[in-house]
Amino acid sequence: MVGATGAVGNQLVELLETRAFPKGELRLFAIATETASTIEIEDAEFEVEQFSDPEELRGFDLAFLAVPERAANDIIAARPGPLLIDLSGAMRMPSGQPIVSPGLTERQRLNELRGKMVFETPHPAAHALAKIL
Repeated sequence: MVGATGAVGNQLVELLETRAFPKGELRLFAIATETASTIEIEDAEFEVEQFSDPEELRGFDLAFLAVPERAANDIIAARPGPLLIDLSGAMRMPSGQPIVSPGLTERQRLNELRGKMVFETPHPAAHALAKIL
């Protein structure tokens, strides 16, 4: 998890732990603009390491990127090896179309968009994580 001390990263770490997500090793990183520390979840304490290079992700199977778009772009461009789940939206190409997310978009916003013929929805993984969070 890169960006573990941010709001999204911290919540995702908590979900992974409280729901006993099967994993071999969970390593937590904070980017330069975040503070490295520890995260406490229930009775467990996890060390958060300072993230400085995408190569630190080599050898992992999966990495969540809960960081700002610029940092996510740098990591994605480096292609460090694991499957990257980008929670920043860095890879989303802006189309100018309104984004509607079932179960998350407020009814007032839906009423404002009445009559539009094209909508976009977030990536299914991002939508599922948003619903969980």
